[in-house]
Amino acid sequence: MSRVYRGLTPQFKVFIQLSAMTLGGCIWAEKRVNEYLDLVRKVKRAERAEAEAEAEGWR
Repeated sequence: MSRVYRGLTPQFKVFIQLSAMTLGGCIWAEKRVNEYLDLVRKVKRAERAEAEAEAEGWR
């Protein structure tokens, strides 16, 4: 452990740890939301292509 960290108060150490965990959670959540949105876009694109192909088949 560094001398600087050792000299901090326990309350501030807890604050630093919680801040790091919160930031990590936000980054993870952002990644998961982007993955979900990509999946939704992919599904909608496939549905749209299928509907267009079906519409052309009726002509």
